[in-house]
Amino acid sequence: MKAIHDTIQPLPRGQTFRLDSGAELPGLEIALEQYGELTPGRHPVILICHGYTMSHHAAGDGERFERKAWWSNIIGPGLAIDTREFAVLSPNIIGSCFGSSGPAARKPGARGDWGLDFPDITLADMVRAQAVMLDAMGVERLHAVVGPSMGGMMAKQWAADFPDRVGRVVSMVAPLWISGQARKQMLWNYQLLCGLDETSVRRRRMLDMDGFMRRVRRVTMETYLTDAWFERRCSGPGEKERFMAEECDKFARTFHPVSYGKLARAVAGYDLKPRAAEFRCPVLLMPGETDKVVTPNFAREAEFVLREAGVDVRLEIIPGDSGHLAFEEETGFMTHHLRAFLHEG
Repeated sequence: MKAIHDTIQPLPRGQTFRLDSGAELPGLEIALEQYGELTPGRHPVILICHGYTMSHHAAGDGERFERKAWWSNIIGPGLAIDTREFAVLSPNIIGSCFGSSGPAARKPGARGDWGLDFPDITLADMVRAQAVMLDAMGVERLHAVVGPSMGGMMAKQWAADFPDRVGRVVSMVAPLWISGQARKQMLWNYQLLCGLDETSVRRRRMLDMDGFMRRVRRVTMETYLTDAWFERRCSGPGEKERFMAEECDKFARTFHPVSYGKLARAVAGYDLKPRAAEFRCPVLLMPGETDKVVTPNFAREAEFVLREAGVDVRLEIIPGDSGHLAFEEETGFMTHHLRAFLHEG
């Protein structure tokens, strides 16, 4: 299946996008992949929200940004998210580094990229930018918003911020709020990579940035994935170390460190627990059975909060030993539950 690649400039020339911080973002741009035919009013639209360090290359042939599509087993003709039936839009979030407005993008009116000048953002800013994009494309209502990890957090943000525009939400391996320890680590990363105070600037001068980004990736992989996953993927002597070294090198090449810091701050500020009663659409929570980041018990807490608030919420635990990547690998389970949920009502 071929994807349609585009970059949307959804605001009229000269108009700025106002952020939660009060800062104004000129020249808003959103990189986008589209699968299936988009005819507003005829084809139901599904919005895909990607994870923290993922790209919007969710489906389609070939590689982009040195990565294969992460959900080609789910999005496509005859698959769980059937592009013969739905128009599927997968935008790159603002603040990321794969084509949308962010630290790696050209700063309007300047010679170089935004870099550290890019303003702080929130998940609500990301969702509002997507809403502006949809307005420009003539899409008034979404059949569903679907996303894993930080994308699942954004899907729930959609339900809270635009309850009249969302028909249902699928949130995989994603919390309803960020725990204290995770918030502390995210803010530390932000301060190190983006802080403008004298201490942060001095630390960055002494930092091997590529080495730091490799270490970040290694820690993430060791946390997100299970021993069983590595054993299945890396069977030969030394293969695990080679695989991790290649992945860490690729991450250091392709992911902008300031994007990493800005998105860390956005995640740290996420808490929809007090807003659960604002959700009006059905919500499907799908944690991974062996996920050490968003555990099934943490997902059950979110389910309880939403149900107590009167939300139509369901919980389906993705089986298997793929840890935080359960949404990518457990195709049969995902297909069964996604297809059923998307066709309810």
